[in-house]
Amino acid sequence: MLVEKKFVVYCLMLLKSVIVGAIYSIIHDQIIYTFSPDYFHRFKFIEYSVDWAGESPRLAVSFVGVLSGWWIALLLGAIPGTFGLFFIPARIMFRELMKTCMLIVLILEMSGLLGILFGYSYVNIFTWSDYIDWVRPGVLDPVSFLRMRFAYIAGYIGCVVGLIVGLGYLGHVAFTQGELRRAEAE
Repeated sequence: MLVEKKFVVYCLMLLKSVIVGAIYSIIHDQIIYTFSPDYFHRFKFIEYSVDWAGESPRLAVSFVGVLSGWWIALLLGAIPGTFGLFFIPARIMFRELMKTCMLIVLILEMSGLLGILFGYSYVNIFTWSDYIDWVRPGVLDPVSFLRMRFAYIAGYIGCVVGLIVGLGYLGHVAFTQGELRRAEAE
């Protein structure tokens, strides 16, 4: 019975992760588009083959957000969820995986903000040529493009850091619960 309950919790967490990841990516990409439409018109729409983006750019940005976010969110839910299946007691698995998910999202948000701050601190009309290899052909505003590129890259770094911190948190929970069970048995 406990195995089935844990598996249901695992599946619900995967579904929640994909939904939260898609929503987060839509909001994130809408913000990026606001600061640099070029980032999408000259890069993301091409990367994701969104030929219809000119007709409805905001809808296309949301579409790209879902495409770029769901699979990362699935990984960010599956890896801690799998850890939870094996190491976290059933009675607290859902609660602890929710905390882990919120921790990952918080770190992801902070890293995106740090990416924007870094972009605004280091990229300006005098320094953008230092990053010329990152600028796509036809970009009209390379400074804004690069600033948002930093935000995007920082988001991916935030995913990795968030996953590591989240797994560390779950490891702490598993260890603490193991110690509690051993103390209760004595």
